[in-house]
Amino acid sequence: MLRLNGREQSKLVLAFISAYDGQAAYARFGNFLRFKLDKSIGVVGGSGPLDVVVANVVQNAIADGYIEDLILAFASDKPGREDIQQLCAKILRQRFDLNPRQLSIEATSLELELEDWELDVGSEELELFDPPQLSFNSDVGSLLEALELVNPAVCKITFSDRDLNKSGTGVLVDTDLVLTNYHVLTGKDRAYESFSHSELHEFIQTAQFEFGYVSNRSTEPMPLRAVTAESVVAYSRTRKLDYALIRLQSNDDFKASPVPLNTTDKLEPKKSALNILHHPAGSALKAALSNNGVVKVKQAKGLVLYVNETDGGSSGSPCFDEDWQLIALHHSKKETSNRTLNEGILFSEIYKSLIDEFELELPV
Repeated sequence: MLRLNGREQSKLVLAFISAYDGQAAYARFGNFLRFKLDKSIGVVGGSGPLDVVVANVVQNAIADGYIEDLILAFASDKPGREDIQQLCAKILRQRFDLNPRQLSIEATSLELELEDWELDVGSEELELFDPPQLSFNSDVGSLLEALELVNPAVCKITFSDRDLNKSGTGVLVDTDLVLTNYHVLTGKDRAYESFSHSELHEFIQTAQFEFGYVSNRSTEPMPLRAVTAESVVAYSRTRKLDYALIRLQSNDDFKASPVPLNTTDKLEPKKSALNILHHPAGSALKAALSNNGVVKVKQAKGLVLYVNETDGGSSGSPCFDEDWQLIALHHSKKETSNRTLNEGILFSEIYKSLIDEFELELPV
């Protein structure tokens, strides 16, 4: 359910007063409630000055669980008021979660300034960016088939010598190769340091890879550990492509197949779907779905920006296109004045790096 903090409630009340103030304000606001929401102003707002009535309406809408309907109705009733359209979009944006999180630990996340990657994304562009649809139809059969295909290949990554809030996520891209972030391997606190290949191998010795770590399962997840020799196959540092490719021990009982790979860049802002499977804050596997959440693609930097919900532990998560092919690797988020903006590394650039720098070609 949508939650509003005190500042958001105050702004919403003031916007209602601005929209309906003046002659016959009480009656006009009452007609809005009756025709748009089938609500009686006397029941949900009471009587008195308009500011008191509006505040009562907003508080009742929150308490009774129809605040999002109230905001959507407000926006549709005032299509010509750009200030109201922007306020409603800002309040609703990123306030819905198909799987509400109940995190028991303090989450951490790698945060990068937009300037670190020289991205030409300004606050005006973010303000005008349409939020993802709050509700959309998805074919259940196709969704189940997709999750059955990719879910077993996603793993939670923890370290025996680090706190749980230093966890991450990885994805199987070959039968024994897991892709995650470089900074997941080195640790967030040392994300921007440079380490030798041998030092990276030392980091990985305490890592645990848990596949099938989902809620409501009758079987335990299957842990796999990195091999002791030459386990880090390839990598790129945080300020470059921020990836690490890790070879795991073989296990005859392990049945997961690698995810399908997309080595192209067919993502369009405001149009392309982007779906993330991740372990935020070390929790059971979550799905952050968006049917139009791509904000910008920066091919020259090998980056994609999007608005899907992430948290600490989401680093290294696979980002899938609408066909559930791996299109990017999530690695950071940035709090802006308008919204939380997430950033992923395009898999096409990682794929080129593997070939050009390490002479390694993954099966596509």
